[in-house]
Amino acid sequence: MLLEKMKKGVSKIVIQILALLLIASFALWGVGDMVGVISNPDEIAIIDGNRVSSREFQRRFREVMENARRQYGNIDTEQARALGLADAALEGILSRHLLDLEAGRLGLRAGDELVAGRIRSEPAFRNSLGEFDRAAYQAVLANNGLSEDMYVESVRGEVQRQFLTGIVEDGASAPPLLADIVSRFSGERRSAEFVSIARKDPQTVPAPSDAELADYFSKNEDAFKAPEYRRLSVLYLDPARIAKEMGPDPERVREEYENRQASLSVPERRHVRQLLVSSEEGAKALHARLSSGGAFETDGDGSVRKTDLGLVTRAELPSALGEAAFALNKDGFSAPVRTPLGWHIVQVTAIEPGRTPSFDEVSKEIASDLAHELALDDLVRQGNRLEDVLAGGGTLEDAASEVGGQVRAVQPIDSGRMSRVGKRIDGLPEDPGFMQMAFGANEGETGDVVESADGGYFVLRVDEVIASARRPLSEVRDEAKRAWQADRSDREARDRAKKILERAKAGLSLRSLAEEDGLKTANGGPLDRFGRGNTKAPLPPDILADLFSAKERDFFLSETRDGYVVARVTGIEDATPDRSSEGYKQLQENLTNALRVDLLDEFTRALKQEYDVVVNSAALDALFTTQQY
Repeated sequence: MLLEKMKKGVSKIVIQILALLLIASFALWGVGDMVGVISNPDEIAIIDGNRVSSREFQRRFREVMENARRQYGNIDTEQARALGLADAALEGILSRHLLDLEAGRLGLRAGDELVAGRIRSEPAFRNSLGEFDRAAYQAVLANNGLSEDMYVESVRGEVQRQFLTGIVEDGASAPPLLADIVSRFSGERRSAEFVSIARKDPQTVPAPSDAELADYFSKNEDAFKAPEYRRLSVLYLDPARIAKEMGPDPERVREEYENRQASLSVPERRHVRQLLVSSEEGAKALHARLSSGGAFETDGDGSVRKTDLGLVTRAELPSALGEAAFALNKDGFSAPVRTPLGWHIVQVTAIEPGRTPSFDEVSKEIASDLAHELALDDLVRQGNRLEDVLAGGGTLEDAASEVGGQVRAVQPIDSGRMSRVGKRIDGLPEDPGFMQMAFGANEGETGDVVESADGGYFVLRVDEVIASARRPLSEVRDEAKRAWQADRSDREARDRAKKILERAKAGLSLRSLAEEDGLKTANGGPLDRFGRGNTKAPLPPDILADLFSAKERDFFLSETRDGYVVARVTGIEDATPDRSSEGYKQLQENLTNALRVDLLDEFTRALKQEYDVVVNSAALDALFTTQQY
């Protein structure tokens, strides 16, 4: 939703926690209990007569995928489904429809005044003075392809849903006992004595004999197989290429400039510094000293803190400080201003006026954006024509001719986009679904027309499948030699570590055993389960899980990135919850939020019993078979 896109300030950590909670909930009940039969393959679900189209699901799933890729990297569709992101996308749609139905049944409707207030409070619609700017409001709606009526109703629906969920959440609170248990678990700290056994540099390991290398190769032959290659024919309608051929009308560029002026405007910035004191009396005395010509500095006794806030806009400051700072002339200072942090006196040392870039400054960028939009619009039509030709029995070459495109013959390529000579093959769709489709189709098969993540379209044909094959040792001798040396280096380090561990468990001193082997012990900790604690005596992070699984005085062996560690637990410090601390209060708040998520899950689950919900699993599976994201 547009509102969700505008709320940029939500902590990533909170989003990730909520996402994990949501995904975890599917492990308990998911959408499997709603599976039914729907005859229309374009309908993913029906909620009490309200139909969820495949287009609505695709739009929501793409948003979920984009968010996941920003946070976790370039995951593919299969990984996303395994993580439950497809279920999360569908669940979000179902929940929204169910909450709307229940709000309607209860007669809940957000009034026009409340909706207008919510819209006026959106930061995206405010100008540099923090006031609602109708021009900015209309520009944002236009940029997102929304009419005012559509947006107002979307806000009304969100307000109604928030009111309903607020009723469910009200009163949910994590009991102190739960917070105590979590606090003790997360706050426990442990110390250890340890010795590290590093692997040798594999290149320093003597080369294997011919017999040793042959034996190693015969036992690990599959590791040296040539990958499967595929020879492809690809038709790719690239929006970036097509956009270069588009020339938006100059009047349209000028019109877009006028529409974007509010969002293009750069607000005034001021270089602000402040003096902060805790009491009103101290602030008044400080202000009197400044008014008498005193320097904008601390008193040297620690009662005043000086902070340089740098170049900031009015919106980046707390409202009271922003109002004071932006009312000053250069080098002026304010009267004492109170905030929850204390009493502030601010000074402005430089002013950068706000400005709106000229048309000439941004016309090329706007023209490029409009060309891209024109290209995407044209691509939709071309994509439809491609589908028509292929559905009518035409070949890939026929489809290319219909849209004026070219079929590219791609030399044998592996799943990593590499050729047989180890060079990356560029110029193909970067959409992660492209390689999935290329290696999922049968030889001779032409795939469906697929819309790529960049808004383009591609179709491919698998001309030849070159199966993975074992290679003789003579072809991979150097590679096998390096692998043998790395394996020998690892086995030697592991064997040394195991011997030290066995003798330590028999009662010998870890320190003496280490010295006997030419090594040194170290003491680390105390650290908690997340590696926080004594940074002057750190422990290898790879051993923390084993450290907290062992008992006091126990020895254990852990593999690390560089080798192995033999360690002994030397101390366990239990945590005593401090219910008055800020950390404890934050923990209890986080647990309360988690309970609220659980309550909303249960509420949504109950609504599914009140209303008829049917999911078309066959259409959903077909969607993932034919579409990539």
